[in-house]
Amino acid sequence: MKNFHSKITAFLFSVLFLGLAVTAPGQEQDPATEEQGRQVFYLTLQGRDITVRDGETAEERPFQPATGGPLEIGPNPYLDRETFKGRSFRLVQQEENLGPGKEKTAEVEQTELDPLNLDAIGLLAAGGTGYPIDLWQGSDVRELLVLISALPGGTSSPTANAIKRKLLLSSAPFPITPESGVEIEDLLFQRLAQLYRAGDLASLLSLFEQIPAAERSPRISRMMVEAYLLDGDMESACTLAKTGQREEGTPDWLKITSICLVLEGEEGQARFNLTLLTETGDMDFAYQSLFEGVVKLVSEQRGEISTLAMEEGDGGFSNFFSGQFFLLSELTPLHVAILKLLGRNVEIALDENAGISNVLLSALARWSGLTLETKLEVADQALAGGILEEHFLSTLVGAYTFSLQDKETAYLLDYESWGVKSDALFYALAKEAFDFDAAIKHIREGWARARYGGRAAFIAGLYMDAMAEIPPDPAYISFAPDAARIALLTGNWQVALYWYQTVHALASTGDAEATRMLVEMWPLMVTMDQAGEIPYSPQILRLWRRSLEILPVEDQVAQTQVFYKILEVLGLPVPDDLKSEGLLILGETSGPEFIGGASLGETILRILTVFGAAGAEKAAPMTVANVMYTLTEAGLEAEARQLGLEALLARGF
Repeated sequence: MKNFHSKITAFLFSVLFLGLAVTAPGQEQDPATEEQGRQVFYLTLQGRDITVRDGETAEERPFQPATGGPLEIGPNPYLDRETFKGRSFRLVQQEENLGPGKEKTAEVEQTELDPLNLDAIGLLAAGGTGYPIDLWQGSDVRELLVLISALPGGTSSPTANAIKRKLLLSSAPFPITPESGVEIEDLLFQRLAQLYRAGDLASLLSLFEQIPAAERSPRISRMMVEAYLLDGDMESACTLAKTGQREEGTPDWLKITSICLVLEGEEGQARFNLTLLTETGDMDFAYQSLFEGVVKLVSEQRGEISTLAMEEGDGGFSNFFSGQFFLLSELTPLHVAILKLLGRNVEIALDENAGISNVLLSALARWSGLTLETKLEVADQALAGGILEEHFLSTLVGAYTFSLQDKETAYLLDYESWGVKSDALFYALAKEAFDFDAAIKHIREGWARARYGGRAAFIAGLYMDAMAEIPPDPAYISFAPDAARIALLTGNWQVALYWYQTVHALASTGDAEATRMLVEMWPLMVTMDQAGEIPYSPQILRLWRRSLEILPVEDQVAQTQVFYKILEVLGLPVPDDLKSEGLLILGETSGPEFIGGASLGETILRILTVFGAAGAEKAAPMTVANVMYTLTEAGLEAEARQLGLEALLARGF
C-alpha cells in the first residue's frame, strides 16, 4: 500500500508539472549556450554576498583526484613579513581581493566629498552599489540616530547583516536641521560604532579615512586608534594617539604613546611615562612585559643592546609568552598590536565568558600569529556573535592540515563536536575526494552537521565552493535537495534551478524517490523564484501539505505556518481550508505589527530592529511575513525572499 501511495503521488506531481517547459541538465544543449551558462565562484572578503561574475574568463581544467591538501579560497592567510613591506593587512587584503587588472568597484567606491554634506560620506555610491541618494529623506533625524544606535552587532541572519552593512556604507545625506539638536558628528560616530560592533574592520577604517582631520572628534579618534591597532597599522595609530594624549592625557593614551616613542627611538621618554603609570597605579604586568619586548625588538633591529631593556637571553618576556596568553578578559587592541609587531606565535586561552568584542574577534581571525586551533575557536565565537563571515573562513580553509586520524574518525564524531572545525574538515575531505560520489558523501555529511549546529546560512559559501564541479546529473540525484539549498543560500539561482530541473525530469518518468525530492525542494524554489520558472497551484500546495503528515505535529505547524505566510506575501493564494486546519489555529503565533518608516533608510532600520539578533531563526511567522512584505514594497524583493529562505531553512525545510 505504501508503495502504491508513492506511485500515485509521483503520478500526480508529474501531471501537475507537465506544463512546465524546462531543459533538464541531462538533455543535449548547444555548446555556445552551455558555455554562456558557466559561472565563476568567488568568496568575498567582507559581507556575506557570494559574487558570480559572468563574462570573466575562467581557467578550464578537468576534474581529477587531488594529490595534495585542499584548495584555498580567498587570499592566502599566511603572508610573510616581506609581503607587507610596511603596509597594513587591510591594504594587502584589498590588493589581493582585486587581483591584477581588476578595478575597485563594488567593495569600496571613492565618492566626492562635499564639505557641506559631511554626513553623506560613504563607501558605496548612491544609485550604484549603495542605496539611493534620498535614503534618509523624510525621516526625523533624531529618530534615525536612536534607531542606528540600537542596531544589533550581529545576527543569526547573514542577509540581515549584509543589509545593515550596505545601509551604513551608503553615501546619502541625513535630514539634519538646526532645531533637531543632532550634529553631523553624532551620525558619523554611530555609523562607525556600528561597523566597530559588527567587527567590519576594513570598512570601518576606509570610512574613517574619508573624514577630514579637522572633523574627527576625540571619541571618533579614540575608536579609530583601537581600529588601527587591531589592523596592525602602528604608524596611523601613533599619529592619532599623540593628539589624544595632548588633549586628554589618560593612562590609555599614555600606554600607546609610550610604545610609539620606543618605535621612534625615544626610549628614555617612554620609560619616564612608565614611571608615571606606576605612580598612578595604572601599570600592569602584561603591558610592562610587552613594552620590554618592543624595546628589545627595536634595539635588535638597530644592532644595539639597550642598557635599560632586558639583556640576559630572552629574559622574562619570552618565558611569559612561551605558553598561553591567559589575559583574554583584559586583552586590548594595544596588546594585539604589540603581539603582532613582535611576530609572536601566541596561543590565547579563549574564555567564552570574557565578553570578547566582535572587532577583536575579527582582528584575531586575520592574525597569522595565532595557531589554527585558536582561530577555529575564534570562528566559533564569531558564529555565536552572529558575525561569522567569509573573511573568517578564508583564513582557515585550505590552511588547516588535518591528520590522517582526524579524517578517518570524522564520521564517528558526535554532531556537537568541533563546530566550525567540522566544516573545515568535511570541506577538506570533499576537495580531496577521488570522485564525485565521494565528494558528495563528505559535503552532505558536513552540511548536515552545519545545519544541526545552526551554521548553515554562514557556511553555505564553503560548501558551494566544494560542490562547484559536481554536475546536476541523474547519477547524483540524491544530492539534489542539499545542492539546491546551498546554491539558493549563496545566491546561485541558476545552479539550484539546474538541480531542480534534473529532479523534475526524473520525477516525470514516475520515479517515486525523485518525486519525493521534488516535493522537498519545491517550497524553497517557489520562495526564491522571481521569474516565474517554478509552477505553483493550490493542488501542488495540497500535495506538499500531505507530504508533511509523517512529521510530528509541532513540525507540521512550524513549517505550514511560516510557508503559508510567505506564499501570501508573494501573492500566491493559499486555500482557506488549508489555512483553517485545527492544528494550525491552535498553534498560531502572532508577531508585532510592522509599519515601515518615513524613508527607505528608516524602514530598513526598523526591520533590522524588529528582526533583532535572533534573526529569521526565532522570528514569528507573522513577523517574517511583515518584514518580507515591507521590504518588497520598498523595492527590495530579492532581500525579502532571501530572508524568507533563511526562515524556512531554520524550520527544517
